[in-house]
Amino acid sequence: MREDQKRRALELLSGRKHIAVRGEKLSGKTHFLKELAHQTGGIYIERITPIKRSLVRITAELIRKGLASIDGLDFREARYLDDSEIEKRFRSVPVEILLSMLIEEEWDIPLFVDDVDLESQRGKAVLESLMESFPVCFSFTKPKQVLKFLYRSTTIRLEPVPHYEIRALLREYNLPDSVERQIIAKSGGLPGVAVSLAKNPEALKDSPPARKLNMTFILLALVSVVVIARFIALGTNDTDVYVLAGIGYGLMSFLRFFIYRGMRQ
Repeated sequence: MREDQKRRALELLSGRKHIAVRGEKLSGKTHFLKELAHQTGGIYIERITPIKRSLVRITAELIRKGLASIDGLDFREARYLDDSEIEKRFRSVPVEILLSMLIEEEWDIPLFVDDVDLESQRGKAVLESLMESFPVCFSFTKPKQVLKFLYRSTTIRLEPVPHYEIRALLREYNLPDSVERQIIAKSGGLPGVAVSLAKNPEALKDSPPARKLNMTFILLALVSVVVIARFIALGTNDTDVYVLAGIGYGLMSFLRFFIYRGMRQ
């Protein structure tokens, strides 16, 4: 899925170019970043904040990959430790020191960060510093929130995928053909929506409530026209108009009764 965009991203990352991946919510940005991280051997982090935890995670991954040895912790030991155990080693190290350790040299390993537009200003400032040392691939939804990053990056947009790709994505769920067709129709080409519906097909039965039309203003307007017509008829002594207005008033009363009874039901 999205092989052309992946090839383009890999080409840019090989040249240490920053990439901004744009897509709507549930368009598959997270899956796209994780696949690129797997193919490149890069580091994927869900968020920059909390800042210290993310910096420790990046540091730990560099150590595990044998690219760094910090404070006596080498990759042979780090590969058996989880992030919480490694974090204990850096508990007393200030964020500024951790960040300076990461940005003091250039790293060829790409860094993948999800949903940058949701980050705090401090988180964005830290990411901006990391972009000096790492080729960074980040995802976003709202361009206004990441303008300063877009000027330094090449944007890859994740458009809705064709139906046949959504169908291929649904194969592993072994859904009935009728359910599969409904999911494809409702997904709008967004992989995240398709997967969510595939995991919970019952959601397809939850149709939104029918919108009720408010007839109050329409009835008031029609009644006003009838009443005005009756007064005009009285003023001009036009019997035909007066009779028609009376018939219209009667019809309006009859129609109003059935409309309100239907609305109550």
